[in-house]
Amino acid sequence: MLACTIVPGMLVAFLETRPFVRVVVEVIGSGLELHMMAVTSLALVVSVNEGMYGFDAIRVGSDLMVGKRVCGWVLSGLFVLFSGLVRGTMEMSMAMAMTMDGSDFKRVESTVVINLLWDNMVWIFLYALMVQWSFVVTTVFYFDLKKRDSIKSDRDSEISLV
Repeated sequence: MLACTIVPGMLVAFLETRPFVRVVVEVIGSGLELHMMAVTSLALVVSVNEGMYGFDAIRVGSDLMVGKRVCGWVLSGLFVLFSGLVRGTMEMSMAMAMTMDGSDFKRVESTVVINLLWDNMVWIFLYALMVQWSFVVTTVFYFDLKKRDSIKSDRDSEISLV
């Protein structure tokens, strides 16, 4: 997952004079990162429910997603969009609180930090709620995929008996 973040960033920095190639690299890197997020979040549920760990859980999660990868990508993409919205909102409020004085930031006092946390409490709560909701949605997605996989294996065994 780290390679999906660092390698495209290095390529973009290296190819800064070629805007079309930079966009293609960013799109491919983001797509690969989104796919890895979907598979690893499903692998987390697999490891909890089936007692598999590491690459075994990732393999099972990836195998379960066959035929439903787009749905997993959409779910992961929605979680990424919401967390990006929260991060952007909090960064914007922090930038507004820390005004520039010449070229240096003013000294940040503890009251400013407390006020920033208090002002962003709703966003912090919504982010925590979104993380919990992502676990629930991924678990429901896992059980739907598991049910679909068991129906498919039952049909395959009936066909092989005939």
